[in-house]
Amino acid sequence: MNCAGSKSPKHSNAEKTRQELANAQAKAQEILAQAGAQANKIIEETRAAAAQIGEQERQKSVAESQKILAKAHEAEKPNSRG
Repeated sequence: MNCAGSKSPKHSNAEKTRQELANAQAKAQEILAQAGAQANKIIEETRAAAAQIGEQERQKSVAESQKILAKAHEAEKPNSRG
């Protein structure tokens, strides 16, 4: 019944639907890959920012500790003259 050179409308619609589905799946994979790449970039940027903030806080703590030690040494001077 089916001629070699012709397609039935049902076959044509099914083929079109399969192609649209394949295109949609490919697009979804592309979007997921882009989202994954963006997520990785955000994670790396966040880690770098956190490391920078951590280093800044460490430097502040060291400076504050040095000030405290300097004040402690200053407070000891009058007592040692006593």
